[in-house]
Parts: sequence; C-alpha cells; structure tokens
Amino acid sequence: MIAMWSHSEALTVAYYGWLCVMALCSAVIIYTDVRYYWVPDVAVGLLLLVNGAAWALQLVAPNEGFTVSCLAGLGLLAWLAPQGLGTGDIKLLAVLALGCTGFTLYLVICFSFFMGTLLALFLWLKQRQRLIPFAPCIVGGWWFSFFFSEECWQWLTYFL
Repeated sequence: MIAMWSHSEALTVAYYGWLCVMALCSAVIIYTDVRYYWVPDVAVGLLLLVNGAAWALQLVAPNEGFTVSCLAGLGLLAWLAPQGLGTGDIKLLAVLALGCTGFTLYLVICFSFFMGTLLALFLWLKQRQRLIPFAPCIVGGWWFSFFFSEECWQWLTYFL
C-alpha cells in the first residue's frame, strides 16, 4: 500500500527541506569565506535551485521590483568601489533575495552592512586587517530576517 501525502504535508516537507539546504549551504559559505575569502559557486548555485523551487512552490514570495532595484544598486556599488564588495557577495545577495520579501531583503542588507561594519572595525583595530569576509554577514542577515522580520516590522510600524 502506498501512503499519499496531502498537499499541506508535501508543502511542509518541502519547506523543511528548503530550510535544511539553506542551513547546509550557509555553513559551507561561511566556512569558505572566513577561511579562504571566497564564496563557492556550487553552494550559491544550490541556493539558486532551492530558492527557485521555493518560489515556484510559493513557499516564498519575493518582491521582484525591489529585488532588482537593490541588486542594481549593489552592483553599481561593486562597480564604483571594486575593492569594497566582491562579485561572490553580489551573487550571494542575488540568490538569497529570491527567498525574501521586499522588507526582509531590506533587513538582510541593513543587517549585513551593520554587522560588516562592526566586523571591519574589530578586525582593523585588532589586526589592522582591511579585507573582511562579508558573506557571513550576508548569510547572518538572511537568517536574522528569516526569524525576526515580523518583530522588526511590528517594531517599525509602532514608531511610524
């Protein structure tokens, strides 16, 4: 006898599978960027596949216009200041943006740059290091926005 899953059970399995792959890729990206200052294309490609599948299954609902605008701005920043933001960071942000609404993408970018600034200050003061691994800040920003976007939205709208 073959057991059949209901539509909601299948989506739940897909959702948790998506999160597991996101966590695994996050760990690989953080490790390689901290160790080698490199964002692996294989992990970013896998994120592209699973975020694309999550979008197709309507597990996530990105805001296409805001995503394109943010990524164009970050691409312009990378072009104007080539030593500031690497192409691996731009690719990673682009792929993670598929798993974000407009507000959560805004949180990812804000949190990433805030944490990147703190990390840069720490490494500069401690070791006079100018190059920082930025991908852990991006991945941390994505996970922060994944878990706390509702609370941040409530906090923001409370003050407006």
